[in-house]
Amino acid sequence: MVAPFRRGAFDVSRPSKFGDLAWSELCNFRLRVAVPPGYLVVTNLRDLPGEQRTASGASVHTAVGAANRDLVIVAGRELRRRQQTLGPIKVTSVFKQGDERGGELALKTAVASLKLFQERYGPYPWTELDVAEATLVGGAGGVEFPGMVLIAGMLYRPPSKSTNPLAQLMRMMGGLGELLGRGLGESGGKPAGKKPQGLRELDAMVREMAAFTIAHEVAHQYFAGLIGSDCRNDPAVDEPLAQHAAGDYVKHALGAAAGERIMEQNVKLNYGLYRLLGGKDRPAAQPVRDFPSALSYAAIVYGKAPYFYETLRKKLGPARYARALRSAIDEQRFKVIGLDEWILSLERHAGGPASGVRALAQRWFRGRFGDQDLGVDESGEVVLAAILGKEMVGQLKQGLGLLGMHPRDLFRMLMGKMLGDEETSAGSTKTGSGDLEEALKEMKKLLR
Repeated sequence: MVAPFRRGAFDVSRPSKFGDLAWSELCNFRLRVAVPPGYLVVTNLRDLPGEQRTASGASVHTAVGAANRDLVIVAGRELRRRQQTLGPIKVTSVFKQGDERGGELALKTAVASLKLFQERYGPYPWTELDVAEATLVGGAGGVEFPGMVLIAGMLYRPPSKSTNPLAQLMRMMGGLGELLGRGLGESGGKPAGKKPQGLRELDAMVREMAAFTIAHEVAHQYFAGLIGSDCRNDPAVDEPLAQHAAGDYVKHALGAAAGERIMEQNVKLNYGLYRLLGGKDRPAAQPVRDFPSALSYAAIVYGKAPYFYETLRKKLGPARYARALRSAIDEQRFKVIGLDEWILSLERHAGGPASGVRALAQRWFRGRFGDQDLGVDESGEVVLAAILGKEMVGQLKQGLGLLGMHPRDLFRMLMGKMLGDEETSAGSTKTGSGDLEEALKEMKKLLR
């Protein structure tokens, strides 16, 4: 991607270690890129027709973009694509060869979520939307740009087949539950050709996670694509809104009960896992640099703050809330705003100070009421059940009870390094797969 352009200059400073890389003012782009033969090129701009070649035989790709905020290019040899139109908008799914199933899900979800968001938030401002499989680092499930979203490769295939470190962790936890079940005298056999129950549940969970993540990134076309914000200094503007919108999409697409469950797993679970590991609640309205770790940032900005909008909708009523949100979006189109300005806009269209918007925002964005408001604490019972399923948690509790441990203790032992918070002295935000493998080996020894 090109460096962000603001106030007449490119920002080439070092980005934060987690969170979005940068933000830009509105820009116009004209792109010409040459790649070796056989490469597919995808950008967040509008592709121009016609194929050109250089004297050396390289393929030349040209594209243009107006009123955009970023320029990003994805290229690869073994890429495939599927396309569908939504009115005048061309939606394209780009994926690696062999990931056709995930690519089809990405296309279906992108089209359906964009259709819903246009109905609720107004017209999509660009003519194309590309959803591209990409190699992302730092645990990110997706990254957004106006006109394009990138989705992590692990979401295109089930964890039972993925080599992604997070998928390996999920497999190990599933295997640990079954190992403990066998250690307690349960039958260790399974029908030939069938995946263990834990892996089947994880595969289903990843499919749902993929749909939620794609909808989240498509929602970013409005927040912070259409309505710009400073993602480094004011991340509480766009990320909670994108989480909220993705939650609305899964409820709309899969029904209220399934959608609520998926939202809890992809929103509240961020906060719950952080608390399970001993992290402390903190305000969401602060710069990315003030969060001590990626986990604390995800917990507060992605896990707690989105429920401001759920609470506000209950307070105002669905119809009044929908009108206020849509009017605020229309008022702020193509601007760059801060959280205070956004809340004032919502308050104005909800009926003024008497609406209670500002008081709710103060509680959710600047307060420390996460445990009370979300019903989550350090015990981790709800979180573990959401991650592993009640049956597997039961197996873990019985097996670990013989060792004088609680499932929460195991998670803290395996994942404590992810906290990177004042509660730990490790200072690391990553847990190596080697550490997890060693922990699993030790557990196997204890159960022999």
